[in-house]
Amino acid sequence: MKKSFQRWLFTLAALVSAMLLPVTGLAGEVKGLYSATLLVPAQNSTPTTAQLARGLTGVLVRVAGNRTLLGKPAIQQALQTPDALLRRFEYRQTNRAVTDETGTEQPAQALAMEFDNALIERLLRESQERSLGSQRPTLMLWLAAEQNNRRDYISPDSRILLPLMSRARARGLPVQLPLYDLTDQQNLPVSDLWGLFQNGIEQASRRYRPDATLAGRMAPLPGGNWYIEWLLTGQGSVQRFTTEGSNDEALGEAVEQVADRLFAALGGATDSNYMEGLQLEVTNVRTLADYAAVVGYLEKLTLVTEVDVEQVDGARLLLRLQLDGRSEQLRRAIRLESRLAPASGNIAPADTDSDADEDALFLRYRWQG
Repeated sequence: MKKSFQRWLFTLAALVSAMLLPVTGLAGEVKGLYSATLLVPAQNSTPTTAQLARGLTGVLVRVAGNRTLLGKPAIQQALQTPDALLRRFEYRQTNRAVTDETGTEQPAQALAMEFDNALIERLLRESQERSLGSQRPTLMLWLAAEQNNRRDYISPDSRILLPLMSRARARGLPVQLPLYDLTDQQNLPVSDLWGLFQNGIEQASRRYRPDATLAGRMAPLPGGNWYIEWLLTGQGSVQRFTTEGSNDEALGEAVEQVADRLFAALGGATDSNYMEGLQLEVTNVRTLADYAAVVGYLEKLTLVTEVDVEQVDGARLLLRLQLDGRSEQLRRAIRLESRLAPASGNIAPADTDSDADEDALFLRYRWQG
């Protein structure tokens, strides 16, 4: 915030909040957005350009949630000199092996790379893209397979899921797996999951409160391949699709398609959609801890570039937000958590005495903590 008093107040409130409030994780939070790890056959003094380009490619797709950005000229140019965006790297020992360029298997080392988030986001803006931020829709996954003429759930610790979970981490898509306890088995019998019955799947998912649900049934094909039928529900839509191939191919492609669809709804185009001066009223802000939590929460949203406090009136807080996007994108980001609940009056311009832009939107929320 701009004013020194506001900075002091926020710092004090943050300290009070840190002492008094319990530390809790955020559902759907993706960590390590700007980091990448590759297995390499030998440790060099510095990574090769090809290795850095592979790492940067993964980071760009994960941060923006959009695979098609790789074809844009600015992105392709950046991939020619990926070291310009590299912040640090290190090599780590592993117990795994990797095949080198000659086809010889060698002990593998992990090349861990961290890219500069500010430079990545600037590159995305130059390419008319933007970061989706660390808060992502959480995907609930139900999966059944037919093996040895028997249909059953795929348990969360099954090796079958390894390529799916690996691809989900690469895309920055949080995946939640069922417990498959007695409650799950009663709410969604294997027969209902195999039938991909939408009502039963959605009802069984409610105890987990996901943002979207993916259910699949895996039928074996000759040669060890799979044919998988999928049902994706969430965000007011229902989609059915199929994937086919090896375990890695069929499950990996499903993750790619789901991530593309979910992230497309979050991202949206950024051409000329830059807003200034959106006003946000938050009620039920009763303590310094609440004040710190509200401002801190909004400042962590990638879409929000600046938060200014315009008025504090009892439990009512009037803020002015600068956005790198549209108000609808802000509402979607806020809906991913339950900390702010919508209130009435989210359409009309603000009716206050502040020197607000006439066209600025006025959003009202109630702080839920």
